[in-house]
Amino acid sequence: MSIVNIINGSILAPHLKSGIQAIQRKYRNKICNGTPLNSVDIDTTQQRNQPNANRWDYLIVATKSNTQIAVFVEIHSAYSCEVGTVIKKYDWLRNFISTNLRNLQLGSAKYFWISSDGIHIPKHTPQYKRLARHPFLRLQTNLDLSKI
Repeated sequence: MSIVNIINGSILAPHLKSGIQAIQRKYRNKICNGTPLNSVDIDTTQQRNQPNANRWDYLIVATKSNTQIAVFVEIHSAYSCEVGTVIKKYDWLRNFISTNLRNLQLGSAKYFWISSDGIHIPKHTPQYKRLARHPFLRLQTNLDLSKI
């Protein structure tokens, strides 16, 4: 089953946008290259249902070698004090996927924390080490879809 079909069978279906149109305009320059098919603003779709949750931002459906790939993107400031928040968002997302996108293969999805304003987490800090314990969550300044 394709990722787009999985989304179309979920609560996200009405919010599926073409390309990266679901990404806030001010952050679209953080996503480059590759072939994004669709995107969904997960945070906005779930704000009403879970107003106090640490919700994840976006899902981008990209293609690589004619295969659809689920790319989950959190655009958030990257300071040491934010590591715990983004990890909570990641945990929320994993639960959201298992509840609402059940047919999605979690191991084949990609997870990116894209810094909104540079990376400010010194490597010697406990927060950096905590983030390192989440190897599937990649912290970057931008996302090159051609390299996923």
